[in-house]
Amino acid sequence: MRIGSKTRTALTAGLITLSLAGCGGDFLKQDPTVDQFYTLDSEKLMLCRGLTRECRDLIPIASAQHLAPKIERAYGTDLKGPNYPLNLTRMMINPPDGSYKASPVDENGRYIRLPINEQTDLVWDVLQEAHDSIYED
Repeated sequence: MRIGSKTRTALTAGLITLSLAGCGGDFLKQDPTVDQFYTLDSEKLMLCRGLTRECRDLIPIASAQHLAPKIERAYGTDLKGPNYPLNLTRMMINPPDGSYKASPVDENGRYIRLPINEQTDLVWDVLQEAHDSIYED
C-alpha cells in the first residue's frame, strides 16, 4: 500500500499535534498544592511552593541584607548573622509571635510544611528580590 505525499503530510501533522497536545496538556496543568502551602527544605535551605519544583534559595539573603528589614518587620524580630539563611530558616519554622505552626513532612524533619500567609508570602517575595539584586543587572 502506497501513501501519497498529502496523506503522509496530514498524518505527520496529526501526530505532531497529538504529541504537542499531550506534552502541552501536562505542562499546562498546575500542581494543586501550589496555593496550599510552602515546603521548606531545612537541609538545602530552599523554600518551595507546595510540592512543586518552583523553589527559592535562602542563601542569597546573606548577600542582600538590605532586604532583611522587610522580613524583620513581618516576623517582629531581628534576622541575625552570621548565618542569615539558617537563622531565616529557624525563624520560619518557629515564628517568634507564634502566628502559625510549621509541621514536619518527613520523619527526620528535613522537610517542613509552612502555611501560606502574609509572612511566608513576604519571605517568598524577598527571596526573589535578593536573587534578582545579586544576579540581574
